[in-house]
Amino acid sequence: MGQQSVFVNHINNSKQMINPACMGFESTINTSFFSKQAWNGPYKIQTNIICLESSVSQKRLALGIYAFNEQLPIQSNSKLTASIGYKLNAFKGFLCFGLSAGLIISKINLSNLTIKDIDDEYAQNLHNSSNINFDFGVSYKRKTMEFGLSVRQLNKPNLYYNSSYLTNKLNRNLNLVIVKKHIIKNDTKLEHAIIATFLNKHSYNLCYMPKLKFKDNFAFSLGYKSFHSILLGLDLNLKYVNSKFENVHFGYIYENGLQVLTANANQVHEFMINIVFDKPERLAKIKNKPKEITPLDF
Repeated sequence: MGQQSVFVNHINNSKQMINPACMGFESTINTSFFSKQAWNGPYKIQTNIICLESSVSQKRLALGIYAFNEQLPIQSNSKLTASIGYKLNAFKGFLCFGLSAGLIISKINLSNLTIKDIDDEYAQNLHNSSNINFDFGVSYKRKTMEFGLSVRQLNKPNLYYNSSYLTNKLNRNLNLVIVKKHIIKNDTKLEHAIIATFLNKHSYNLCYMPKLKFKDNFAFSLGYKSFHSILLGLDLNLKYVNSKFENVHFGYIYENGLQVLTANANQVHEFMINIVFDKPERLAKIKNKPKEITPLDF
């Protein structure tokens, strides 16, 4: 269940996919790669995502693009989306607006099924499709808090029996993002991240992901999803491996379903590589180092 969502669990590195207004406005270029896999169960389930963000126009305007491909038992989905965001000073913080447009292509593949006697009438309702969707979002940011709300309008094919009406129906959903930061001691921070997706009046998904960060170099997270899955995560700055990699972060999250209904979410492994193409911290310190005064300066 959780695997069949493109929203990865590394919330702080993937908010563009949830809300285009939550893109990063600070980095020159910020890129992330995610790979999410379920290694048990009768079928292979995998999602690969690449996400790119860039701040332009004095950090007021942000541009982003992301692409994903997910392989499900009888369906594969591919999507390419472009996003734009704008930031304003407001209420002692920043008010951001974002808009994104994307093309999603879904393909059906029944060869992976072990059951061969599929009803012909049912099979006729399974077909390839391509759709364009638009997302709109707004967010408010302060030093220790972020709040975002977005509306996603996805026209995704429905694979259920006799679903010609549902296939062509526009499926809107509302997404809420809340991030709250607490400084515990010196450079030790605790971040509370909540993502809620409301599909309709009676259906919603909720993910709570607190993260403990040490000097922005190491982080440990433990989370929970409303369909009874637990999350265990680790983030590491790779400068501990080599000082040249101080702008590179590696992340890993393990997700495990707690009920029989979430068996397909058991042993889901998610890997993340995040690279920020700003000047490394050590070079910035050298550049900003005060000039030494010599007798020749007098």
